[in-house]
Amino acid sequence: MVGGHKGSVAHLQVSYQIAAASGIGALTFLLPDSLRPMLGTIPEISFGPSTHSGSLAKKALAELIELSSHADTTLMGIDASNNSETAILLESFVGHYNGPLVVVDGALEVLATNPEIFAHRPQTLLILTMQQLFKLAGKLQLPLHIKPDSGLSGKVEIVSDLYGILKIDIALIGPEIIVKVGDDVSITPLQHQPANLLAIAYGVLAVFYTQNPTARYQGLTTGAFLIKQAVESAGDPSVAQICASLAKALENHE
Repeated sequence: MVGGHKGSVAHLQVSYQIAAASGIGALTFLLPDSLRPMLGTIPEISFGPSTHSGSLAKKALAELIELSSHADTTLMGIDASNNSETAILLESFVGHYNGPLVVVDGALEVLATNPEIFAHRPQTLLILTMQQLFKLAGKLQLPLHIKPDSGLSGKVEIVSDLYGILKIDIALIGPEIIVKVGDDVSITPLQHQPANLLAIAYGVLAVFYTQNPTARYQGLTTGAFLIKQAVESAGDPSVAQICASLAKALENHE
């Protein structure tokens, strides 16, 4: 996981707990050294140079490439800022890194200015909201035709239009989780949407994407189903309870 910003690690913490509960195994982090006073005693965390505003600086590129070379997947962008140096770092990394990549949150905001950088990139997943999808589509000059009362079918059409340009895997998070991989689309409606749904989705979907490299659609759709089970069966919206519900859903699924 690469991201973080001075004073901003809440989503990273949730995604870490959720990924661990999902069975990822070993997790390592690259965070800006502005967070060292807060998190410096945690062995899984490496710290890279930070900008004056407390986000990762472009000088962190070599360390990011080195850490990612030992990982099955890199999850990029949770709690990342849109600092110009951070943008240079993330763009440079995408240009150098050939492994599986999950792009979320702050990295989407940064790379939305140059979305062609990950167009047609193999083993790449975007996890995004409808608002982020519209922003990305705008940068790609993709005309979006929203038909009156199109509802869910309209969302699926927009996701398919975006896929038609980028040709990378997409998971849209909202009242439902829409997964698009190649010609396949799945829709998982959610009756309950906790405030930290996005961070939960980052953790679960990144794990199942990592664990199913040759069956990405099946992995992501299974992950979406388990998110539904976890958030709807949790007695309260706390992360600890959702992790417990997720562990139970995994056990039942197996």
